[in-house]
Amino acid sequence: MENAKREVVKKKWTELKAVWEPLYDGNTRATPFQAYDFLSYTGKGKPQRKDLFRLFGLKEHNFVLYADGEPIAVAPLLVKKKAGIKTAYLRGHFTTANVLDLIYSELSYDDFAFLMDEIRRALGKVRFFFDRVPDFSPVSEHLKRYFATGDMETHECFSIPVPRSYEEWSGGLKKSARHNLRTCSNRIERDGAAVSFEILRGEPVKKELCEKLMFVYADRFIIKNKLRLGPFYKIVRRILTAYLKRDKMTRWLNASKDNFHAVLRLCGEEAAFASGLVCRSGKVILNRLAIYTKYAKYSPGGLLIGSIIRGVVEINERQGAGITDIDLCQEGGGGMSYKAAYGGLPYHNYTIISKSP
Repeated sequence: MENAKREVVKKKWTELKAVWEPLYDGNTRATPFQAYDFLSYTGKGKPQRKDLFRLFGLKEHNFVLYADGEPIAVAPLLVKKKAGIKTAYLRGHFTTANVLDLIYSELSYDDFAFLMDEIRRALGKVRFFFDRVPDFSPVSEHLKRYFATGDMETHECFSIPVPRSYEEWSGGLKKSARHNLRTCSNRIERDGAAVSFEILRGEPVKKELCEKLMFVYADRFIIKNKLRLGPFYKIVRRILTAYLKRDKMTRWLNASKDNFHAVLRLCGEEAAFASGLVCRSGKVILNRLAIYTKYAKYSPGGLLIGSIIRGVVEINERQGAGITDIDLCQEGGGGMSYKAAYGGLPYHNYTIISKSP
């Protein structure tokens, strides 16, 4: 739109929905984490264990780019001043949303650059900290070009393409992964441990199940973060479970029409689960994945992934669900190497930070 008359207008959050939704609906790459209702519900975000005051002083600044009177893009920003420096973040930064982005149907670099220039004029001296921008969004390339002198972090993510059959998936795994699955299955059979699995999709999660899943999530959080709680372990786990049940992301994942939950049970008890959202593209983005360490000897994480693949193949065949990928998201190194081992193909999320003004 080189010859179009462009302008950028600042708007209140409540004024954005009418502009936002047609742009969002026109972008097949947009994920449910860019939906207006999701970002309205989660608001500015929540405090973090290591940064309890991170929402203090956080202000909303929403900019809409128009070309010849037609809305082209929305930049929903959160700005905070700390130690004399203003930093702008994409809305969703202070939530556990997997993907952050601008809102648009199509966005050329020229339109993007005009929008960013106007935002900088409006905000004055400001540093931009744009996180979790995926490589499948054109904004990632626009940011790298616009902030060419800034800092960029590349985060490896993994997504499993849904095969035509479970056998196609398992046959494509490395020998070590296939061996691990066989060993776990043999161990379960030898021990007589009952196994069950279910997928819930697009339906509300009952309170009883939610509590059980958040118990597993809380238990895993404590162990993964190596919190040495001694005699207070069970008390803290109970408090954390109660907190997670009320968490806004939990509630959204439980109630959203786009939700996806996979639950693996061993001996009648929740041993592993994954929760996420289904994109219009057919990709399932898993926001949470946790195992109950009590059943670690059965490698419930691997069994869960295998069960998800088998279950999704069946759903696609019987219901025509059209699920194309199981996105395990960020980080493949360290303790997360299983994401590649179980068939995850790499893509990248970017953190792009402009130079301080």
